[in-house]
Amino acid sequence: MNNKSTDPKSCFAKNLKDYMDRNSVSRKKLSEDLDIKYSTICEWLKGTILPRADKMELVANYFKTTSSKLLEDPNAEILTYKYPFVTKIPAGYTLEQASDEFFAGWGIISMKKNIEPHFGLQTTHESNPSQPHYASGEPVSFTITDKITEYGRDYVIRRDGHDAEIVIIYQDPDETRYLRYIMVPVYNDESNYNPFYYDYDELGYEILGIVDK
Repeated sequence: MNNKSTDPKSCFAKNLKDYMDRNSVSRKKLSEDLDIKYSTICEWLKGTILPRADKMELVANYFKTTSSKLLEDPNAEILTYKYPFVTKIPAGYTLEQASDEFFAGWGIISMKKNIEPHFGLQTTHESNPSQPHYASGEPVSFTITDKITEYGRDYVIRRDGHDAEIVIIYQDPDETRYLRYIMVPVYNDESNYNPFYYDYDELGYEILGIVDK
């Protein structure tokens, strides 16, 4: 019996639409950003064709997820969700590449549905003495996202040329002309705990995720 919900094309179409909606990415923007024909994006979303493996990986990397996640049945009950922890996420590495090379174990979330994609960073030394959030070796789970949605929360970020680190992000109250972020390091491998200042649209850093409460 053919169950449409488990058809790979249908599953991919639903998951792709969900990622696009959550990240406010239009068909036109996805087409331009990935250099893929607009008509091809439309066919994917209709569930009539499935991307080749290289295109699937391109989409997965764009949304900071995995090809397997894009093919999961979105209507399935999730009893156990497993995600990797790594000891570092170096500059230039995707999360999948970091998982392959710096794998440190699994994190598990049980008995839930519609779980947001997660990843984990295992700290390797003590954190900022003035922000003693994490002990050395503590596994820190985070929900994968590239957006700042709450202030005063811990985020996993990566500055250009640096490994991933954990910072608390605030809005700069002294800047009234435009939005500026103050990022106070909580954990990094450089023992550099001076705050970083970035305009909201400034290049030079990327948000990898928000740390679970």
